[in-house]
Amino acid sequence: MRPPEPGGAFVADAMGWRLVSQLLIHKCNGNQLPTALRSSAHDFYDRRIVDIDDALPKQ
Repeated sequence: MRPPEPGGAFVADAMGWRLVSQLLIHKCNGNQLPTALRSSAHDFYDRRIVDIDDALPKQ
């Protein structure tokens, strides 16, 4: 991944996808993350670096 351009909010990966931080969206929406953008599971959990202690399914 490439870091965002100075003053930019996007991070682009090798395929050119643009990613926006959930923290940025959270801050711009009255400290609430819209339900449609909330995680529903942890994919690739078997390859994790740290354990995630929450109620979401680990896939």
